[in-house]
Amino acid sequence: MNRKLHQALLLVVLILAGFLRFYRLNEVPPGLHEDEATDGNDAWEAWRSGHLRVFYPENHGREGLLINLQAAVLGLTGSHSPGALRWPGAMLGTLTVLGVYVLAREVVGEEVGLLAAFLLAISFWHINISRFGTRPVAAPFFLVLSLALLWLAVRLWREGWRSGWGMALACGVVYGLGFYTYTPYRLTPLLLLAVFVALKRDYLPRTVKNVGVIVLWTACIVVLPLLLFAWRHPVEFFQRFETMPVWLTTNSVGELVSNTMRTAMMFLWAGDTNPLHNIPGRALLFWPVGLLFVLGLGVAVRRQRWLLAWIVIGLLPAIIANEGIPHSWRSILAAPPVFIVAAQCGVWLWEQARRSISLAILQPAALVVCSLLVVEAYRSYFVTWANDPRVVERSDHELLGIAAQLNSLPRDPPKYVILTPDTVPDVPTVGGLPLAAQTIMYLTDTTAPERQREKNLHYLLPNQTNEIAQPYGCVVTIERAYAP
Repeated sequence: MNRKLHQALLLVVLILAGFLRFYRLNEVPPGLHEDEATDGNDAWEAWRSGHLRVFYPENHGREGLLINLQAAVLGLTGSHSPGALRWPGAMLGTLTVLGVYVLAREVVGEEVGLLAAFLLAISFWHINISRFGTRPVAAPFFLVLSLALLWLAVRLWREGWRSGWGMALACGVVYGLGFYTYTPYRLTPLLLLAVFVALKRDYLPRTVKNVGVIVLWTACIVVLPLLLFAWRHPVEFFQRFETMPVWLTTNSVGELVSNTMRTAMMFLWAGDTNPLHNIPGRALLFWPVGLLFVLGLGVAVRRQRWLLAWIVIGLLPAIIANEGIPHSWRSILAAPPVFIVAAQCGVWLWEQARRSISLAILQPAALVVCSLLVVEAYRSYFVTWANDPRVVERSDHELLGIAAQLNSLPRDPPKYVILTPDTVPDVPTVGGLPLAAQTIMYLTDTTAPERQREKNLHYLLPNQTNEIAQPYGCVVTIERAYAP
């Protein structure tokens, strides 16, 4: 392919990725879910206090990197809008598309890299998680970038150790930062072993060893603050592992087999049923892309087996968590290799077709197919999913109106929000209040007690209604009608 055309197409793919991740970001998802709001409230507290944490223990515990990025965006903009909170995730999602291109180009060629980036850019799976203001989207970005830097480091070391040394150092820093993103990232050392085995087949073992030592030692130094937190606060750090793993069930082997089968089926048959994660029950891959993926598995077995290992390791967090199976968000680390595998098959089919079909026919046909895929991606997310009543409900859309009403009222007389506790077991609370309070607090800027007093806005449980003072300006009751 002509170099200028290739660069132009890459630019188009990145613009498309950015559009699908930033367009109407303040409005879609159509509300502000409590998980997003909890991150936002922690981000505001971190910005105002200047205390950026490596780990935030509330809401089952969350790694701190994305929350700290959100703190910077919120603090610099002064915004309490949903869009501002989602902006860092949308940016990391867009950059992941570029990272997949760089990685695939380095490992399997430019054409595969371009097609893989395009398939990721239009993936409902990745679009959805990029626009939701929580930390899962950050994990594939750091993993993809670190692997791209690793391949570059080994290649450059072979050409001259000085440039390779710097690239290896950068790889270690980026890889280490990934541990501050999302809990499933803790399984990625398994992937690194598979990658080093693959590298040894293509490069001198001594070169790979030298790069590996630098990467691992650098990553350990970067991860040290998180390890110290885990050592000092093991209950908070490991609480997600302790509440959901499959081995806590009475039939762990049977559950493991069932979870594996259901997770594998989500790509082509029965996808995530959670309205926040997916069009409920729809296959994770649109059928033409799913077909490329299935056929591409055969190509990967012969050429890039480490990609298959990456997919398996990426799916493990969902399988062993034993909750909400199939779970597309816990499987997000598998997204990059899935689309690289599909792209390998797509490029192979293109090469086969060129032997018997003229480019004058193939190129317009490819343009039509790609255009239809883009239209399908837009329609699936912004029309079908965004307007689904189940999505509107689960996104806590009604709380936007309540918050706007509270913001419009004067300071006096006092205002009260009564929150009915969640009836679902194991649902966390923050400050003794249900998580629904987090959305109202974020939108009204009343997380801290002093700000609640300043705005004369009070949060109560049903057994505290005797504290309502007369006269009052507004009393709002929020009842949870579904499992958060």
